[in-house]
Amino acid sequence: MVWLKAILILPSHSLEDRYNKHIAKAGGYFPPLGILYLASYLRKDGHKVKIIDGTFTSEESMLKQIEEFNPDLIGITTFTFLWDITKNLIKNIKSKFPNIFISIGGPHATSDSDNCFKECEYFDALIYGEGEETLSELTKKLENKESLKDVKGLSFRDNGEVIKNEKRELIKDLDNLPFPARDLIPLKKYVPSAEQYRRKPVTNLMTARGCPYNCLFCPSLGFDKYRRRSPENVMKEIKHLVKDYGVREIYFFDDTFTISKEWVMKFCDLLLNEKL
Repeated sequence: MVWLKAILILPSHSLEDRYNKHIAKAGGYFPPLGILYLASYLRKDGHKVKIIDGTFTSEESMLKQIEEFNPDLIGITTFTFLWDITKNLIKNIKSKFPNIFISIGGPHATSDSDNCFKECEYFDALIYGEGEETLSELTKKLENKESLKDVKGLSFRDNGEVIKNEKRELIKDLDNLPFPARDLIPLKKYVPSAEQYRRKPVTNLMTARGCPYNCLFCPSLGFDKYRRRSPENVMKEIKHLVKDYGVREIYFFDDTFTISKEWVMKFCDLLLNEKL
């Protein structure tokens, strides 16, 4: 087995890019859970992974780190507010490192994949929907130099033509996912906006994916089936955060944390029992 080296990137941006110039000074940052989940999943497969978070890293520094790490694959997550920045980053990476395979993903790539291909010619593939299993399968295909045509959840370029593969099924049991690879980032450097925490160190955590509702403005619409981790699995991650990182407060990133009264009551009982 030939293991790949991968870099997962959140493009460089400022608080003004994330919010706007009027409220940027009040804004803050949480760790990018999306690429941290991807990193832990790739490491489970045996790959060597590096995270570059543009929250704290300039594009110039990114390019230098790419050169030093010399990856086989670069995965870039993008949001709509980041798309113009992402396009420029992809172009600059490809011009300097033409042989590195570049895949993009994230909410913007999922919701507007056709235009992503039209507006940027420099990336090789696009992952739409949940990324863990698709990225894992993509790396195996790249390792073995096999066709990408049967990788569900993937669109890619093939001799100038864009091929969109079949949609991938959603991950049914979220308890099987490894915890986000927080050891790859400087966790204590992330400070959210003032209304989002009372004590530091603070970090974010997700107990569920998807949403049973259909609000047109929300990217969760793409993940149409609601799934939730068990309270015991969430409790295990919280204990890990407290023990290994000294975390004193958790910010839940769920769209619908209180949707199940039964789940919340069981989770709260566990918190009380563990004296947390």
